[in-house]
Amino acid sequence: MAEKTIFCSMLVLEYLAKLNRETGMTVIIVSSELVELRSISDRIAIISDGKLSGILKPDDSDADFGLAMSGTRKGGMEND
Repeated sequence: MAEKTIFCSMLVLEYLAKLNRETGMTVIIVSSELVELRSISDRIAIISDGKLSGILKPDDSDADFGLAMSGTRKGGMEND
C-alpha cells in the first residue's frame, strides 16, 4: 500500500492486520501518517535520505522517531 492510507478504509486496514495475525503474512504499508502506523504496526522502518535510518517498535519514544526521521539516529536496528 502507498500514500494516502487516510483514504483507505479502516476495514481494509483491519482486514490486513487480521491476515497478518492469522497467516503470518507480511504487510508493508508506506505512509507518512506516523500515528496510524504506530497503531497498526509491529515494526516501523524509517528511511531518511534514501537510507535505512532505523527500525523502531511502535512504542519507542517520540524522540527516537524524530531522530530517525531526521537521519541523525543510527540505532534501533533489530540486530544492534
